[in-house]
Amino acid sequence: MAALTDAGIVGADRSPTPIGSVRHRRGAAARLRRNPRLYAGALILAIICVGAIGAPLLTHYSPTGQELVNRLRPPAWNDRGSWAHVLGTDTFGRDVFSRLLFGARYSLLVACGAVIGSGIIGVVLGAIAGYAGGWAETIIMRAVDAQQALSAILLALMVAALFGNSLLNLLLVLAVTGWSTYTRILFGVVRSIRGQEYVSAAICLGARPTDIVVHHVLPNIISPVIVISTLQVGRMLLLEAGLSFLGLGVPEPLPAWGTMLSDGYRNIFTASYLTTIPGIAITITVFGVNLLGDGLRRALDPHVRGTA
Repeated sequence: MAALTDAGIVGADRSPTPIGSVRHRRGAAARLRRNPRLYAGALILAIICVGAIGAPLLTHYSPTGQELVNRLRPPAWNDRGSWAHVLGTDTFGRDVFSRLLFGARYSLLVACGAVIGSGIIGVVLGAIAGYAGGWAETIIMRAVDAQQALSAILLALMVAALFGNSLLNLLLVLAVTGWSTYTRILFGVVRSIRGQEYVSAAICLGARPTDIVVHHVLPNIISPVIVISTLQVGRMLLLEAGLSFLGLGVPEPLPAWGTMLSDGYRNIFTASYLTTIPGIAITITVFGVNLLGDGLRRALDPHVRGTA
């Protein structure tokens, strides 16, 4: 996955081009038009989203319905397989294709929900630390250091032990482990924006700090926020899959790709398709997210030249 570093995100530690400038808009539009990575990533994610949304139309099996008489039925291309269950069935006779489609809903819902939650927290704290400075900067950035030293798995274990295993708790864990990425990167971006001449002019004209943040700071951090959020979706997908594999993620019997991996590893030598199929789905989705994120970075960053 693309590293989320200050140097690799739009405008970090650079003099930002005002987002509303004609040159910025024309340059971004031109880079969007000639950006094959962005189109490839968007196409991959569009196909996955169509499959997730249209799951009830693409399969007539329930993702939780059991047919014990058809348990561990291999995929259709196997000699013992059947086209009635194109990707086979699991240990409880549940249709793998159906669980894959409906599982995309839960995996993407958790990943996107966690990104939204962590993004709101991270953007607010990053803007405060970068613009206010002083004791606010010290407290927030030390909190970032402390959070990044905290393991998501350990936090999930604590939350599961105290409050039980649920979708809401999983979203909480992922949001708490993701906000520091936004804060650390946006801190540098906001601090750079604060030193620009148009911000100094607004201060001299008597603009209030809240007006400056709303009208000058926030519009100029939209690009890095979009890029960070896109790349964070891939990270959250992997975290959700890992936590679900350990039994700390999406609770049974709800289908999720990590849960499918956890269910299938017990039969990995006799029914390897149970882990291979959701593993491929996770890999393709994260690959598409990273392509989209890299394409957006190259399109929205006025300092990036070329699209290769």
